[in-house]
Amino acid sequence: IARLPVQINPAQGAALSVSNNFDIGTMKKIVLLLAVIVLVSCKSNRELIIPYDYAANFPDTKNGLTQDQVNEYHRSAMNQIQSNTVGKKLPKIFIYDINNKKVKLNKLINQTTLIYATDNHCAWGLVVLDNDLPNAIEKLKKDSIYINTIALLVKMPIDSADSEKFMKEVNHVKSKYDQFYIVDESEAKKFNGYNATKLLVNKKKTVIYLGYGANIDPDQFYENLKSKLLLTTAQRPARN
Repeated sequence: IARLPVQINPAQGAALSVSNNFDIGTMKKIVLLLAVIVLVSCKSNRELIIPYDYAANFPDTKNGLTQDQVNEYHRSAMNQIQSNTVGKKLPKIFIYDINNKKVKLNKLINQTTLIYATDNHCAWGLVVLDNDLPNAIEKLKKDSIYINTIALLVKMPIDSADSEKFMKEVNHVKSKYDQFYIVDESEAKKFNGYNATKLLVNKKKTVIYLGYGANIDPDQFYENLKSKLLLTTAQRPARN
């Protein structure tokens, strides 16, 4: 394709030079701004809980291991989950009230908060949700220990096929808590929420304690919870 020669007079050349200088200066500022945004974003992401792929790493998925090796894998996994969670901030997590209204979990936390989560298929987790935790909260009040509590029932994919059973548990438990919500399994994984998960989160949304499992003795559950709350300076509102 033939190109026509282009002639630029001195005045046009000066204008182009000024324009180029302006563009270079502007581009440098834009690049610097983007670099700052990336650095802040990276720092912010490092402060968030790191989800642990429990299904991929749990020893039950590995064949040919001795019981000692399984136990060691389990200890290693638990240590990694603690490292990924404690001292980290809650990411953006969506939960649902009993009327299916979407709520941001972070919006409910403005003081030290206990979050308890379990699914509908963990027998011990349901014992805590149904009985041990509500009873412990009442005992704590008698000891003048007040803690903002959020109870979560984790909805698993299988629960969609048997919604009647799931809602039966929801209706059974909802009146036992001031704050009771439903959380999808995919959202629970964002805070490493598995069966019978206890999280203590401070008002800055930083996890200060993570625990799993239940106690066979309800009184022991209460004593363990009380000791953790006292160690992490649970909120004690002034009484009128």
